[in-house]
Amino acid sequence: MLCDMPDDPDLSALTAQQQVTFWVGTVAQNDAHLEALTRRLYREIAGNGFDPVPNEPETFGRLREATKDAVKAAGLPDDVSAELLQLLADVGTSHADRVEIVHDIWAQDEATGGFGRGNMLMGKWDQPDKRAPRPVSFFHDAAKRQMRVFFRLIEAGQVVTRLQSNQADAAIGRLRDSDLARLDLSRAAVRGEFRLEDDGSMTYQDVELFRRAWDRQP
Repeated sequence: MLCDMPDDPDLSALTAQQQVTFWVGTVAQNDAHLEALTRRLYREIAGNGFDPVPNEPETFGRLREATKDAVKAAGLPDDVSAELLQLLADVGTSHADRVEIVHDIWAQDEATGGFGRGNMLMGKWDQPDKRAPRPVSFFHDAAKRQMRVFFRLIEAGQVVTRLQSNQADAAIGRLRDSDLARLDLSRAAVRGEFRLEDDGSMTYQDVELFRRAWDRQP
């Protein structure tokens, strides 16, 4: 879903249970894309381009921690580092959504129409979750949150690419005005300052910043 950013699909022909199954699968697939983008960001910061880094972590959790360490050691301006670290914290939250949703069995509650969880343990049903059943929108919203993080990770790569230098502050000083505007625009996206549209596109909150980034001649 995150590869080509399609419109939200029309699932009206599916039952509620089928819709939940669709969104659970989407959340699992989206998480794989987020891991791939986090790995790319790690390689951009800790290595050279997209080539694997020696002793690169294999699991998502360790990869995220290694990327945080790489950001702290990269010599980036403090405010840029803070923005990237907040993004990586939000990556962790999205991954936690995936862990919560994908590893459980969701069954529709006849009384509420929502979906409660049950775990299989030693071939028997564990105690049912005491929390209220979730509506279908709970699973859909998790997938949409992942898409926001996806956009932010892409723009984080743009920020790092523009700042890659032994002295990042000096690199900023060498950028042209149009490059600075585009850097600011990417940083705004990293901070999540955009609206995600139903068709999968994004609209920046700061329209003037967008104009300066793309309308000004190099």
